Amino acid sequence: MAHLHTCPNRGVSALALGIVLALAAPTSAHDGHEHAMQAAATATVATPASHAADIVRDPTDLPPPITRRTAVTVRVDLETIELEGQLANGTTFKYMTFNGKVPGPMVRVRVGDTVEVHLKNAPGNDMMHNVDFHAVSGMHGGGHATLAAPGEEKGFTFKALKSGLYVYHCAAPMVAEHISSGMYGMILVEPEEGLEKVDHEFYVMQGEIYTDEPFGTKGEANFSIDKVMNERPEYFVFNGAADALKGVHKMQAKTGETVRIFFGVGGPNYTSSFHVIGGIFDNAYATGSLMTAPVQDVQTISVPPGGTSIVEMKFPVPGDFVLVDHAIVREERGLGGIIHVEGPENPAIFHEGLDTVASTAKPALRPTAAAKPAPAPGAAASASSEAKASAAGGSYEVKELNRGDKGMFVFAPDLVRIHAGDSVTFKATDSGHSVESIAGMIPTGATPFQSKMNQDMKVTFDKPGVYAFECKPHAGMGMVGLVVVDNPVNVDSIDPSKMPNKAKQHLKELLDQVRAGMKTALR
Repeated sequence: MAHLHTCPNRGVSALALGIVLALAAPTSAHDGHEHAMQAAATATVATPASHAADIVRDPTDLPPPITRRTAVTVRVDLETIELEGQLANGTTFKYMTFNGKVPGPMVRVRVGDTVEVHLKNAPGNDMMHNVDFHAVSGMHGGGHATLAAPGEEKGFTFKALKSGLYVYHCAAPMVAEHISSGMYGMILVEPEEGLEKVDHEFYVMQGEIYTDEPFGTKGEANFSIDKVMNERPEYFVFNGAADALKGVHKMQAKTGETVRIFFGVGGPNYTSSFHVIGGIFDNAYATGSLMTAPVQDVQTISVPPGGTSIVEMKFPVPGDFVLVDHAIVREERGLGGIIHVEGPENPAIFHEGLDTVASTAKPALRPTAAAKPAPAPGAAASASSEAKASAAGGSYEVKELNRGDKGMFVFAPDLVRIHAGDSVTFKATDSGHSVESIAGMIPTGATPFQSKMNQDMKVTFDKPGVYAFECKPHAGMGMVGLVVVDNPVNVDSIDPSKMPNKAKQHLKELLDQVRAGMKTALR
């Protein structure tokens, strides 16, 4: 992190670029799985691949706003660390990082500050590293002055001349490998008057990861030079890892509070169409410039690799608001985050269902004790009928949900064990879903089934075996499930490999449960 102190400016000698490139070849190999790791001011040890490190930088991990109104000298300490990190559930990757996290630490200075950059290449590393700051008015952004072999420390000094939000990254050859492996971060140069106060600030960067192994493959994933050269990433990530900002690192706010997101794209190749589902940016500094008036009331902003943006917004209603790149298929490859907003409901702004307006003089929708979301066509008339259906012997219920205990777009439960002759009612609990058996994934001679959109469907299962089912519109989001009737005689003939990635992974997990003889509570 940045440390503030006042001291005279210090000059740094420059190397010829040709010498820099000549020195950029990898050094002799070292064991990169265990070595000293410095993140902030705490020394820890990177653990083996079986217990890979959490490399995700929490979006709340950034310096506070600057309150001083005089220029000082700021010391920035960066340590380049190569380590085995958690890329996805069951998948690890050899990351290259600044200070052990992705992105590197956010640096915060003020116009007029003198910035001393100290870069240390950790002794246990395999590669040479450096840092190029886009906020620098000087040759190579300091890259030539910081090119360091493992165990070396280099540095330079620069004057922060222009306010704005800027990217920094490793620029040692092969640059795209170092950047895509996690070596990027941002520096905020505040204007002399500072920034307007907000309730929350978050630090988010988008990147791509290129692996030899296909998306979702378990075990250790290896960097693919062929895929990075052809711009074919297997993963898109926020803050370094798949779904990194959806779980323990999701962001928190309350209704009515102002949220500011410092957003950047490390890349190295793809532009982001940054969007928050269910939210509108009150202010968007779309290029990271603080000297240009923000654009207001913006739905989506375009941020190129090596570029930044600052957005500000409020949430008038509670809920989970999802951060995406609106090249939306990238969410299927790990990209996504959540801002969890708590507070009182505000039905005048948003509520589910359609109400009957009681008064033409006050047409705003208002909840009443009787007001409930309109049931989907064919749905049961009351909540008590659901309870009876789930409690009745030989008849079970599966709900189609936009969100459940296991995430978004799920069947609940997604694994049901029954006996021949029993029935399952697929309930259109949330709109926009349907259910149908998956061709080639039901017992031989069994009758396929398919519901209409937004309609309940009751299916009686007579033949023993495993029946795979899906919501066709949301199978790509993993909305699949299994009904197991008595003996799962056909379990080994079910091949989910041709399904979309999340569906394939989810079906495999369910089939593994069946093979292991695990029991799922029926409801």
